[in-house]
Amino acid sequence: MDERTTLLLKELEDEMNGEAELFSQLGAQMDEMCASSQGSVWTNGGGWTGTWDEYASKIEEIEAKRDATFQGLAASLGLSPYTHFSTMAGRLPVEDRCGLEESYRRLRAAVVRFRISVNRLRYLASTLSETMGRVLEEVLPNRKGRMYSRKGRAALAAASPLLVNQEL
Repeated sequence: MDERTTLLLKELEDEMNGEAELFSQLGAQMDEMCASSQGSVWTNGGGWTGTWDEYASKIEEIEAKRDATFQGLAASLGLSPYTHFSTMAGRLPVEDRCGLEESYRRLRAAVVRFRISVNRLRYLASTLSETMGRVLEEVLPNRKGRMYSRKGRAALAAASPLLVNQEL
């Protein structure tokens, strides 16, 4: 392998490891949010969403770098830039392939753990919503889907929609 290919290979490994670390950190934050919601007080009070935006931009940035590096490495090996990872890895010498495949497995595992965290958070939110709906149905039976005036009496919905923001 030439020096450029070796540099691209090392850069790709570093980028995959960095992206895996970002996914792991973000998943840990989601797990922390799920754990804190089990108690009666949420510890961060919505502060996670700001850091989620930061993580999203960092992941997008490193993903773009990783894609460019992958395409460069594929080109230096004489392959199409759209070659599958396993095909490209098969073209590398065994000693170089092991580190790259380990980084790839680490990234895939981090993404799977992240998806599990997202699904756990989604399940928690839907469970809380369903529970609140059931509680309100028990407390206020036969009022589901009805509109009420400020005085608490049943009111009819207006025939035309209400436009709140006139600049739309």
